[in-house]
Amino acid sequence: MVVCATPLCLWGYRWFLRLSSRERNIFSKPARTLCSLLFQWPRRQVQSWLDAGSDLSTLSYRDLGPKRAKPLARFLAAAEAEKVMAICLLDETYPELLRQIPDPPLLLFYDGNLALLQRPSIAVVGSRRATHAGRRLAYLLGQELGVLGAVVVSGLAIGIDTAGHQGALSHDDGATIGVLGSSLDDLYPSRNRGLAAQVVSSQGLLISEYPPGTPPRPFFFRERNRIVSGLAQATVVVEAGVRSGALITARLALEQGREVAVFPGSSLTGANAGGHALIRQGAALVESAADVFQELGWSAAARHNPQLGSSPTSATASETTVPATMPHLSAGALKLLPWLGVEALNSDALIQLSGMAISDLSLALVELQLAGIVRQHGGGYIRL
Repeated sequence: MVVCATPLCLWGYRWFLRLSSRERNIFSKPARTLCSLLFQWPRRQVQSWLDAGSDLSTLSYRDLGPKRAKPLARFLAAAEAEKVMAICLLDETYPELLRQIPDPPLLLFYDGNLALLQRPSIAVVGSRRATHAGRRLAYLLGQELGVLGAVVVSGLAIGIDTAGHQGALSHDDGATIGVLGSSLDDLYPSRNRGLAAQVVSSQGLLISEYPPGTPPRPFFFRERNRIVSGLAQATVVVEAGVRSGALITARLALEQGREVAVFPGSSLTGANAGGHALIRQGAALVESAADVFQELGWSAAARHNPQLGSSPTSATASETTVPATMPHLSAGALKLLPWLGVEALNSDALIQLSGMAISDLSLALVELQLAGIVRQHGGGYIRL
């Protein structure tokens, strides 16, 4: 962990305390104490003190000379220049779910709405080399989670991560948290800087365990994955090959005692092979945000989606047609709609009737549920 790579000396800590109140308020008081210790002591030592319940404010500081304080000075200058704020494991605002994982980050640097850390969250992860269908599924899932009131957590990477964030932001009530594998002032990938700015401006949140001025490193992104899964009650994998980093996130979620779910997809290209392997190992198969909520035992808030709990219409399946006033639906949704009526049909039946591939069917079902035209009922789907 880069935060603790270089010790802090007594001289540097006193210089830190001489900063103006405005400058020092970029950190909470516990975060300032923990930050100083991380610059002075190895992370494992500080972690052992925390595990033992030691009062960190009473620990002594070694005087290593001004030369060793330079990294602290650079760190503080960068933090102040970028107006970066931080919380630590000792703060009341630190998310309890993340505190419970085996190796929680001791410091979190953030920009945006910190209150999102206290809301129910779902992680949406998948391949960087996502197909169009995969990106569309992730977008619709993020959108639907926002409708139902869950915060979407992801890693702000290209591909599935980006689509999940964008889907959450597309709804007025949607909210998302981007967990970076780089520092806040050196965001990677650079092509997502615009998305990062949109997240913050939309009352979302960006967080990183790496202090300002820290350049990206390849292993940071694997470390980041434990935070993505640690912040969420469940991790949903949307399109992941056998070597996808999303499988690391799924494994970490299981080790943390969290739920793992998978959106199934086509087996023709191998783009979903990793996700399908997770299903064979016991991960839940889901086709909508409602499925995810059901796996967690959550109920959707009526204010987020007034269609939830609505009664089906009296029309029969044979009478089902596509109205001319139907909202802008995709070709797949329009193809599926005539087969949906008051009788609940599961995915297997709909595939046989419509002749659609499972990936196309999943996309169409999510789209129709978001449009308030279809809902799940009795293990299948009915038209409203």
